[in-house]
Amino acid sequence: MPYNKRICLIFAIMLGLSGCGDEVIEKIDSAANQAKSLTQEATDFFDKHQEELQSSLDEEQSRLKRISIELKSASGEAKDALLAERDSLLKSFEDKSDMMNELKERKIKRLEELSSIEGAK
Repeated sequence: MPYNKRICLIFAIMLGLSGCGDEVIEKIDSAANQAKSLTQEATDFFDKHQEELQSSLDEEQSRLKRISIELKSASGEAKDALLAERDSLLKSFEDKSDMMNELKERKIKRLEELSSIEGAK
């Protein structure tokens, strides 16, 4: 039996043997299950947005490759327009990469919380 559950059991026994202990343990288990469920929902949410961001990043990377190829053969105003578009795409790519890293960090944090909740059960 995990240490935290033993403490809860001792506390429940101290409340009396009239069934209060079982209620306390049930409420603790219910809260842990609810936290686990909420953490899973958050993880699913992060996964969904991570997939969307990754798709967007892949699309922008493809556009960057296309622009790089066009830049090699462009001249004058066309080259300036392509350079401006490339700079805009690079900025967007960096922003989305930062968002992706933040999502990954938040997901890891949620998974650690879930792990600590599971360990407390």
